[in-house]
Amino acid sequence: MEGNIHEPSPLETAVRRLYALPLAEFVTARNDLAKQVKGGDREAWLRVKALPKASVTAWAVNQLFAREEEKMRRLLGLGERVRRLAAEEGEGLREALEEERALRDDLRQRAAAILSEQTPEPAQALLDRVGVNLEALAYNPAAAEVAARGWLSEDLERPGFELLASLQIASRRTDRRGLRLVPPPVAPVVPFPVKAAMDPAVEEARAREEERRRARIQRAQEKVDLLAAQADALRREAERVDREAVEAEKVAQEAASRAALARQNAGRAISALRRAEEELETARRSGPPD
Repeated sequence: MEGNIHEPSPLETAVRRLYALPLAEFVTARNDLAKQVKGGDREAWLRVKALPKASVTAWAVNQLFAREEEKMRRLLGLGERVRRLAAEEGEGLREALEEERALRDDLRQRAAAILSEQTPEPAQALLDRVGVNLEALAYNPAAAEVAARGWLSEDLERPGFELLASLQIASRRTDRRGLRLVPPPVAPVVPFPVKAAMDPAVEEARAREEERRRARIQRAQEKVDLLAAQADALRREAERVDREAVEAEKVAQEAASRAALARQNAGRAISALRRAEEELETARRSGPPD
């Protein structure tokens, strides 16, 4: 199944091409496009003039829409399929999840190569942010409009923990349905003395108690599954934040080093300026030769 990328109008096609351009060309190209539509449709002109320049990570996803359209359609389609199977507890959910994750990883690596065209070694935080954008396109219903038009101007919100946890829980349930219990070995039959039939009221009470016990077990299992999924999602989020913190500290250290070097160079320049001023003053005082 393919993702829901609708057939665009001529203006929508032009805007999508605009967001696929190199970032440095965006503003000029946007202004040129606005001039083209100004005479015919003032509202369209205003919309085009208001188009913001994409962030670097949003731009990387736009490049994926432009260069890897078939894979992006597959990603959106797999996201829809996973959400549908999770809601229906249908068969094949785990396989669909694994296929979507593998495709998302492939697209993330492709985005790393695209970003390297702008900077030789893209920061890990940028690649993580691209991964979040791809995950949001696949799973977050709020990103449906962005997915349909095929371009981003800003980064997307990560799907909520509740949604990601529900997908994992649904996957585990479908996995459990596919398991078959192996019966225990058949024990030799030992004759027991025949007992009197159980009182129907007692038997009914025991059946009700057994039903309640099973319901408690089911609720407890669902709670365990939910907490496990939430813990896993939080762990992955903590790892992402840790990576961003390390990258930010590295950037700050590099900035501090550059600032210190700039101060040293400024000090040398000031010293050279003072020496030149002294030489100039000396030359002025010396006057013309006799």
